[in-house]
Amino acid sequence: MWMDEEDAHLEEQNSKGLVKKFNSMLNNASNVYFDVDQLEVIIDHYLERAKPSEALKAVNHGLSIFRENQFLKLRKGQILVSLGEFEKGKGMLIELLNSDPLNQEILFGLGMAHAQEKEPKRAISYFKKAYDVADNELKAEVLVEVALQYQIIGEPAKALVCYETSLELGIDLDLVLREVSSCVKRNDLLVEGEQILQKYLDTNPYNAKVWFYLGMMQFDFSLLDQAIISYDYAIAIKEDYGIAYYKKAEVLIKQEKYKLALESLFEEIKHRPPMALNYCIIADCFENLNEYKQAEEYYLKALEVDEYFSEAYIGLGFLKEIQFDYLSAIPFYEKAVEMDSENYNAHLMLASVMSELDRYDQAKLVVKNLISIEEGLEEAWIELAFIYYQEDNLERAISTIEEGIETAYSNEQLWLKKVVYLHKIGKRKEAIELARELLTEDKSVKDTLSSADSDLLEDPNFVNLLNEF
Repeated sequence: MWMDEEDAHLEEQNSKGLVKKFNSMLNNASNVYFDVDQLEVIIDHYLERAKPSEALKAVNHGLSIFRENQFLKLRKGQILVSLGEFEKGKGMLIELLNSDPLNQEILFGLGMAHAQEKEPKRAISYFKKAYDVADNELKAEVLVEVALQYQIIGEPAKALVCYETSLELGIDLDLVLREVSSCVKRNDLLVEGEQILQKYLDTNPYNAKVWFYLGMMQFDFSLLDQAIISYDYAIAIKEDYGIAYYKKAEVLIKQEKYKLALESLFEEIKHRPPMALNYCIIADCFENLNEYKQAEEYYLKALEVDEYFSEAYIGLGFLKEIQFDYLSAIPFYEKAVEMDSENYNAHLMLASVMSELDRYDQAKLVVKNLISIEEGLEEAWIELAFIYYQEDNLERAISTIEEGIETAYSNEQLWLKKVVYLHKIGKRKEAIELARELLTEDKSVKDTLSSADSDLLEDPNFVNLLNEF
């Protein structure tokens, strides 16, 4: 093991030395000889770091020395495709294929070219040819690409067959499991997805990773108890599986089982260095248990890890707010706004506590500043209108809602608020007609309108309207 690590270290040092030498050549406009093996190291270095343009320079330099080298031509074709130069790239790959028709990399490269050109059927054709001649390692990657193309043409069941075969190969499980989960979620294929993972587990019952992904799949479809069972299996197999503890806690929080969630979260941080977010989630659990001192302790721990983490300041502010200490909440919310001006919750919560203290002008300034950052944010317009409502300026509340509608016309909540405010200023007929239009367009707004405002529900005409729907 130690020798493997040393070999890897020496290989990395060699790679850095060659890249440094190559960059020096470019910067000095000189001409340095590299053999093909050295060029391969340089090219791979750039490709692994998503720098195809730099890799192309190394390829071109190589071809100036080794004009007919097939490896360098192959890499150039692949890189040109990745840079969007499809015709040039495909031309080189097809020329290479004519002299080497069973080359897995060439066939795979042509499949990728057609995939990037959004020609899924032609891509599938080349990928299948690549699969027929590929080694096991490439087979898994090819199958994933074929599956993606099947999803594009609307055949997710065929995609799942590819993923199932990939799992059987046992190569690059992370990639395959991620893609299976995505395909299942996107196409609502839970039963089929569970069957694939369960079939794999029937022969590989001690694979913690597959149990973990099964849990995530079940969580995506709100099968919470089943998800916990799957996460527990993953943890039983791999006791230090930090992310599994975290995901289990996510399920328990959704079930409002905060004490059990805390147990899982504390287990997680034994096995993974905690981030500020971890501490904030722990604090939130304590908050939901009304254990405010512990909640405050963990929000402060979050800031020890990351002093710029705005969510921790929001959490501290909210702790003060729910204890009706609005004045103490303000500096925490202000700090959150300072740390992250695009965190709209921080702005809105700051405005809300200012309104509670009757500081309406300051509250309006906060919300108007937020609107200047993100004009189409419907929550900001609703909050600004509510501040005017608290000031008994109902006409201004309505005009604010109408301004919001101009910037976010399709937002349902703004239209519903307009109904409420129209009714409050005595324009009852206009409010009911607008409510009728909204209900006619979408009956689902009935639930929101039914709980919108006590004044509305005391209006027999409005009640009769709701009964019509």
